[in-house]
Amino acid sequence: MNQAEIVERRENVMTSLLRGHSTSQIVRVIMNAHGVSKPTVERDISYCYDQIKKKYQRDLPEVIATHIGKYEEIHKAAMEMYDFRSAIASLQAIEKLLKLHVEQPLVLLQQNNLNLENLSLDELQRLLQAS
Repeated sequence: MNQAEIVERRENVMTSLLRGHSTSQIVRVIMNAHGVSKPTVERDISYCYDQIKKKYQRDLPEVIATHIGKYEEIHKAAMEMYDFRSAIASLQAIEKLLKLHVEQPLVLLQQNNLNLENLSLDELQRLLQAS
C-alpha cells in the first residue's frame, strides 16, 4: 500500500471519528472500503485520536485567559450601554471562572442513620448518657 492510500484511509477514519461514528462502525466501513485488516484500522483510529488531541489540546491557563478577555469585552460593552445587570453578570462569570467563591448551600442537611436493632436496652442507655 502506498503513502497516498494510507493518507486517504486515515482521512476517512478522521472524518468518521469527527462525525461521531462508533469504533465498530468505522472498523467495518474502512475494512470493506480499503481492504485492510481490523488491526490496521484500529492503529489508524489510534493515530487519528492522537492527531485530534494534538490539534485541539490547549492549556488551561490559555483557555481561562481567553474567556476572561471575552467577559471583560462584554463588561465594557454593557457599561457603555448602561446595562448594569449584564455588566455585573459578566464580572460574576469571571469570579466563577476563577473560583473566587466557594458555593455552598444555605442549609446543609445531613442524614445520620443508626442501626439500633442489635443493641440491648442497657447499651442504648449508655450511648444516650455518653452523648
